[in-house]
Amino acid sequence: MKKKLSIKSEIFLSNFLMGIIISLFCSFFFVNGLYKYFENQLLKELEIEAIFLNHAIKQNGLDYFKNLKSTNRITIIEKDGNVIFDNTVNPTELKKHDSRKEVKQANKVGEGKSVRYSETMLKKTLYYAIKMDNGNILRISCNQNYIGILIFKIGEILLVMIVIALIISGVLASIFSKKITKPLSKIDIDNPNEDEIYEEIVPFVKRVTEENLEKEQREQIRRQFSANVSHELKTPLTVILSSSALLEETADGEQAAYVENIRAE
Repeated sequence: MKKKLSIKSEIFLSNFLMGIIISLFCSFFFVNGLYKYFENQLLKELEIEAIFLNHAIKQNGLDYFKNLKSTNRITIIEKDGNVIFDNTVNPTELKKHDSRKEVKQANKVGEGKSVRYSETMLKKTLYYAIKMDNGNILRISCNQNYIGILIFKIGEILLVMIVIALIISGVLASIFSKKITKPLSKIDIDNPNEDEIYEEIVPFVKRVTEENLEKEQREQIRRQFSANVSHELKTPLTVILSSSALLEETADGEQAAYVENIRAE
């Protein structure tokens, strides 16, 4: 018969593995939620900057950008899609931007947002565009590292969280496995119906009860059979002994020897 792990070990491993899976899922959703939060914050910052720049351009025109230092890319696009200003690239080198998602949205509803990934997928660019009073589109963009970079940056914190989660999972799995198996260890195999048992093991307990009853019935039949045999043998033996005693009184010689042998047996 092949041996398996104890029930307590099986329950412990199941709960512990479940804890690991839940920890990994929670970590994934935590990082993904944090990443989305940063993304929304960046888009909000781009929106605020775009509103500010739109107001500044109204007051000062494109000359405002001469002394402006910004880490974000700023682009102004005409209605037909031609780029008339870009603070990072010569506008004449750029193709028309009228097909860009954020530009199309801004032309249609007044503002637009979009996210595009780099070819390496290690970075993505967030775009926010706003329609100016003259019909041109002011677009601001910035880069955001890919989620893998975020995981790397918060790896130490994430690792500590996972280790803590695993320790808690191990402790809880140990407590639950002991609690679950405790009623099983208290079952009296000779009188299983006297204990509180789990519903799942009721068939097993019924089988044990039936086997115990069958065993008791077999033992009772054996004792009754032994008693009957003893009784049935006792009567003829008594008769034989009584008869041999009478024969012994009247027999002599060789007959007396035979009678003596019978009594001896």
